[in-house]
Amino acid sequence: MSLKKFLRRLERKRIISRKPHPAIPFVLAFVSLTLGLLVLQLNINMIFSYAFFFLAGFSFVFAVLHLIVVRILE
Repeated sequence: MSLKKFLRRLERKRIISRKPHPAIPFVLAFVSLTLGLLVLQLNINMIFSYAFFFLAGFSFVFAVLHLIVVRILE
């Protein structure tokens, strides 16, 4: 089965969507922030903690831009 047919079948079953919901990037940003805080509290490695904080910041900026674009296109 080709990838295109597989994705179309998933789209018909409403498992995936071509238009992602604007809240998903915010959820991913908060997950990254939570992982960063967890790694910081467990004193595992500061590099991983900083990486998760950087990822959370980038994800939050992307989420805001994504929300603006979705609002403009609607």
